[in-house]
Amino acid sequence: MASFRGISVVLASIVVAILVVRSTAEPDVSVIASACDGKQVSLVSDYAHARSKALDDAVAKTPTNTFDFRGKGSYNSAESYSHGKCNGKIDRADCWTCMRIAETNILRYCTTNAEGWVQLKDCYVGFWEFKN
Repeated sequence: MASFRGISVVLASIVVAILVVRSTAEPDVSVIASACDGKQVSLVSDYAHARSKALDDAVAKTPTNTFDFRGKGSYNSAESYSHGKCNGKIDRADCWTCMRIAETNILRYCTTNAEGWVQLKDCYVGFWEFKN
């Protein structure tokens, strides 16, 4: 019969292994690069609404679509396109977290720009006016 100490050592080893693996899988959200075009848009324009929908689409669907998703947002006659991508070494929840942080950054950097992108260490998100 296995001793309590032996079982405790095995269980403790398993817990430590899980924590080590989990800690290395968290997303690195360091900003690597970003860019915004020079074209400015009003935050209440149809295009701004389409851009918001396109970004929401990329953020929501990238974690569930093989970590690489191209989206589109439409509002009235305006259209915007988006692309989201995550590092395949992180899990879906971490991809979603990384995408949310990337979205926050792109909206901070490119608030009134028609096109822009941001590359974090573990994910990327971009939006543009014309289909790529």
